Amino acid sequence: MVSDSMSFFKVRKPLTVDGLPVVAVFGFDETGEFPFARGPGTSPGQVFGITTATDSAALERWIRNHPGKFILVDTPSALGAGLTDVYCSRRPGD
Repeated sequence: MVSDSMSFFKVRKPLTVDGLPVVAVFGFDETGEFPFARGPGTSPGQVFGITTATDSAALERWIRNHPGKFILVDTPSALGAGLTDVYCSRRPGD
């Protein structure tokens, strides 16, 4: 699925990342090293993330357990209600 030109790939079997249940992975890389295509427009820079069904309290605890990390959160996910996108992003030049 593509939302805002970001490619989302639903996982085919249960997957967890550091304790978070993963529904999908998504990303973009303007260098072309990774196969995440994006349409024309302003580049978000390098992005990699997961979509999770974790409740907000558990997600807040997870983020607190990763101090100093630049973690972004979008709720609801582009995939729908009850899901959250958790990701890191680096703009060109950062």
